[in-house]
Amino acid sequence: MPLTTYSSAGLLGAGLPLTCRAKKEVPVLLALFDKPIYAQRRYFVQEITGLDDVFDFLEEWPQEKRNLAYETLVRYCREAANGRWPIDAVRENFRVFLKQNGKLAELEDVPAHLRRDGHAKLGGL
Repeated sequence: MPLTTYSSAGLLGAGLPLTCRAKKEVPVLLALFDKPIYAQRRYFVQEITGLDDVFDFLEEWPQEKRNLAYETLVRYCREAANGRWPIDAVRENFRVFLKQNGKLAELEDVPAHLRRDGHAKLGGL
């Protein structure tokens, strides 16, 4: 697949280019990330696997913490839902958003049986 570069400058101000592969034609809300992101919640770690999970997470974000980065991320999620922004760029920007807000769960925070990245053997696979 061809690589396409997008800038995150408008999203989180980092100014770093995001490189992602052109996506296949699938219903965008059903599109899954290549690998999940884990978000630290108050009492558990939540697995974020795609755009619908990002929307759910952002909907629960506290009103008093909804700043420009939040509003911009929501806008780009909507763009992705309409097929005008790549899902890979949403994943990377959501990861940065979580990290900036102290909510990105590190791999060691995730129980081994829940990991889908090949670091754990599930069912003998």
